[in-house]
Order: sequence, then C-alpha cells, then structure tokens
Amino acid sequence: MRWFLLHERAAVFVDDHTWYLLVYSPCNYLDQKTNLCTIYETRPNICREYSSNKCEYEDGHVYDQYFELPEQIEEYAEAVLGPRRGETFRSPKQEEKESVATKDCETKSNDLPWRSKY
Repeated sequence: MRWFLLHERAAVFVDDHTWYLLVYSPCNYLDQKTNLCTIYETRPNICREYSSNKCEYEDGHVYDQYFELPEQIEEYAEAVLGPRRGETFRSPKQEEKESVATKDCETKSNDLPWRSKY
C-alpha cells in the first residue's frame, strides 16, 4: 500500500471496512477528446476484464479513512495496532539517510564563523 502512495496522484481510502485504491491519472491510451480507448482491439487483459459499472462519479463523498501519503498509513497503523517494539515503519536506508543529513547539518552549523566557540 505504501508503494502506491509513493506515486503521484494516488490515494487509498477505507469505506464501510473495505480498502480501495484511487488512481487519479488517466490511461495513456485514452483519447482526451473522445474519451475512447485508442488501442481497444489490442488492449491488455486487465482492461478487457475491467468494468465501470460500479464506478462512482460524485465528488462529495466522505470516506471512513483517506490516505495520500505513506506517512499517513504509518501513523494510522501505529494508532490502530500500537507502536512496534523496537522497530520502525521506516526502511533502514531512509533512517540512515536522515541520520547522515542530521550529522551534516550539525557539522556545518558548528563550522560557521559567527558561531561562538565558548
């Protein structure tokens, strides 16, 4: 789920205890003027099996939960499931990058000429 939210124009929502994925990007093969598929005869199976019968076209719907960022999923999981013992939701690489960035900032701020050394 976090993977989807790392992409632009995607969201996840919960409605009546069911989780859904929203993708706000139009298909690359959808003709913007006619709203028809430009590769209809050779379209992939996922398109052939898709039905828009259950699509909702209203904008004013309120969802039980709505997530646009991976951090929102992490916060929700921690609120519902409780904190993980000794572990984090973040990947080790991300924590390492943040740790290095923090150390760089500390080093640079200590090297400023106007900073008092007393």
